[in-house]
Amino acid sequence: MELCVIIPAKDEELTLTETIKNLQTKLNGIIPYSILVVNDHSDDGTLDLLASLASKYSNLKYVSNEWNGGVGSAIRYGLSKWQGDIVALCMADGSDAPEDILQSYHKITEEDFDCVFGSRFVKGGGVKNYPFIKLILNRIFNIWVRIVSGNKYNDFTNIFKVYHRRSIDAIAPLDSTGFNIGLEMSLKAFKQKLKIAVIPISWKQRKAGVSKLKLSKNVKLYMSTLNKSLKNNLLSKFALTLVLFTYLIFGLSHSAQQGFWHDEIYTLTFLKGVSVYDFEGSVWSDKEGIYDVNYFKGLLAEDHFYSNFSTQVLHEGHPPLYFILLKLWSYGFGTSEIALRSFSLFCGLLVFLVLFNLFKRRSKRRFTSWVILAMLVFNPFLYYFFTEARMYALAFLLATLSFRYWLEYIERKKIKSYAFLYFCLASIGLLYTHYYGLFFLISLAVFEVLKVGAKKSIFNHSVAVLCFLPWAFAIKEQLHFHNQHWTDGIITLGESALGYFKGILHLLISPMAEPLLHEQIITIVIVLLAVSLLLMKERKFTIILLSVIMIYGLQIFVFDQLVGHHSILVPRYYIFTLIFVYWGFYKMIDYTYSIASLIVAMTYIAITSTILVQLYKLERAPKQMFREVAGFVDSQLDLKTRVLVFEPKGPLMVGVSYYLQNNFKLMSADKAPNNLESSVVYIDENLGVPYREKKYNRKQQEKLELIPFVGVLLYK
Repeated sequence: MELCVIIPAKDEELTLTETIKNLQTKLNGIIPYSILVVNDHSDDGTLDLLASLASKYSNLKYVSNEWNGGVGSAIRYGLSKWQGDIVALCMADGSDAPEDILQSYHKITEEDFDCVFGSRFVKGGGVKNYPFIKLILNRIFNIWVRIVSGNKYNDFTNIFKVYHRRSIDAIAPLDSTGFNIGLEMSLKAFKQKLKIAVIPISWKQRKAGVSKLKLSKNVKLYMSTLNKSLKNNLLSKFALTLVLFTYLIFGLSHSAQQGFWHDEIYTLTFLKGVSVYDFEGSVWSDKEGIYDVNYFKGLLAEDHFYSNFSTQVLHEGHPPLYFILLKLWSYGFGTSEIALRSFSLFCGLLVFLVLFNLFKRRSKRRFTSWVILAMLVFNPFLYYFFTEARMYALAFLLATLSFRYWLEYIERKKIKSYAFLYFCLASIGLLYTHYYGLFFLISLAVFEVLKVGAKKSIFNHSVAVLCFLPWAFAIKEQLHFHNQHWTDGIITLGESALGYFKGILHLLISPMAEPLLHEQIITIVIVLLAVSLLLMKERKFTIILLSVIMIYGLQIFVFDQLVGHHSILVPRYYIFTLIFVYWGFYKMIDYTYSIASLIVAMTYIAITSTILVQLYKLERAPKQMFREVAGFVDSQLDLKTRVLVFEPKGPLMVGVSYYLQNNFKLMSADKAPNNLESSVVYIDENLGVPYREKKYNRKQQEKLELIPFVGVLLYK
């Protein structure tokens, strides 16, 4: 990695020669470096001296500050012109030691730090001939900054610091004009949570010339920078907290409005150690098809989670991590609808935090991360699954963490880093939460290959897969039980491609229910405009991103062909593609035309906000009405004369029983005799699973009154 030493210089003809000479002596032949001196409106012979020195040293370049004067302006101007991978900020008066630059350089290149801050006031550091009054004021102010900012660093005002280029990008834009530039850069680096090393450095008073640090002027600048940083930080945290708290309140309120539905009953019964699948070892194994409500209430009142865990995992057909974590969550919050759904909501809020901070650290425009946050918050699909007691919110969180640390470690290009460790842990967690997470991890690897080429580092992605291989035995057993699946049936490549495209639209605007025509049209226009803007400014990235999203769909198509499914028509199975989609939106907002990109983003938020309101009011995609069916049965049917016949058994019978208050007699349709009396009430599930639904009692049902509920048909 090449180092660039930026030196602001105003009227420094008496000190520059020795400063440049010392740098050349200490750095030559040790590291690749260059020196960029910024002439800051000098009135002496500094500019002529620089011309002379540049002719002597081939790695020395100089520019004249075209902005307003001041050491901060000069440094910012230099940061707009420098070349290289690492930049060191030094003073022209020779007060900074070149040896400290070398130590900082190696900290970044060998230990993977984002930046290195020098401190003159830690063990091993020191100052020589520091003016006493300035020293006292320096220590008082730095102690004050430590207290109000909450950071342990104790030399904020010192300008000597070394940054990796990614750090400069992360703390941009800078606006200091004076010596407060050191304070601004330090505070922003801590705020962005960069990986910072603090090393002891030495400082000595200049031998010639006049110091440019004027206390009367710079104290005001320091206070202004500190106040602005704290104000912005507090306002940002308050606004973020307000957004997340509002989302939490609406999410909890929405969760309390609806009872558990089909899939969530599986979750509830898993936590209780009760298998409601029609497999060997389930609650149906030793029964003749006749039950009562109290039988199921008794099962759900007990807890056999640990004793029946292995059976539950095999019957469920999913990896176990979600259920383990949810069980731990239930010890603190219970197993009500709002309790179990709040775990998913908690995962969703963490997703928002991770992506907001990720894009905030990388954004050049201050509003980018806030616009992306708004687009995430107003996404109806995410809202739906962040308020559902299933594994999708946790899986999406783990995929988000995998993405966040993957970005970090491939940029650092170091496997020996915490970023790679966290990437592996998140990826392993993802695979142990949802099998389709494998397609997401493969897509990350594909992106890496398309961006940097096929290198040995691509095998780093296999770590998570290798850690998942021991689970293969369980998958084999799960497949033995799940020889039929509700997505059985192969479809063509064309049908799959169309289904995948529609699925992406669902991921953006509408869960479960089909989007309205005008919603689909507007969303397609939004996507096309976003892609067009990206192609204008970020052509290579856009082509790679679109290729990865298509390859993601191709993986699912191949998988479907191998196992005889059509899961590509189920958007929640590839919910992780939203991470790539929002990555594209981030690039659009931060790198393309700001006005056009904001119009695209605001249009998206406008249309999704109306859908979100419909979801909250249960006007769109309400969950299956087990609770409402039970309420109707309890209030409208006679306990003594009515028998409830369920098709199919499983979550339907258990779910309705969970909400029933009276102890009705229950039967499964496959065991019910055809000559039942007129007292029978048929309750059929209506989720569109042909091999399980509408097989029995069809003639009898035609003679009865149909009372439809969401996902359930009742005949009496």
